[in-house]
Amino acid sequence: MKQVYIVGMGMGNIMTCTLQVKNIISKSDCIIGAQRLVNSALELSSSIHKEDINTFVSISNEQIAEYIKNSNYNSISVVVSGDTG
Repeated sequence: MKQVYIVGMGMGNIMTCTLQVKNIISKSDCIIGAQRLVNSALELSSSIHKEDINTFVSISNEQIAEYIKNSNYNSISVVVSGDTG
């Protein structure tokens, strides 16, 4: 079963992210979101190399939903700015 996480990146840089965010991103097969947030998510974990993780850059809800629906990834992080709460 797919696990999709909506991951709040705080203000959008690695200094405003929690340890829980780092752990989720480190375990993800794919990171989805706006380019600057995807870049920050890739920077966040030293265990992730940009060439080793799949990304999809989009800010369109419809495109993101369609991509997730058609993907074969088990763990997906959709990175967003701000607090998801």
